[in-house]
Amino acid sequence: MRTPGPASAAWVVSVGLLALCVLWALLQT
Repeated sequence: MRTPGPASAAWVVSVGLLALCVLWALLQT
């Protein structure tokens, strides 16, 4: 169920930001 277009791009960006937040939190320890 992959929807090509801005929707998928926004999803990828949101996941990337979430991953960055998790990595940053881990590095802060």
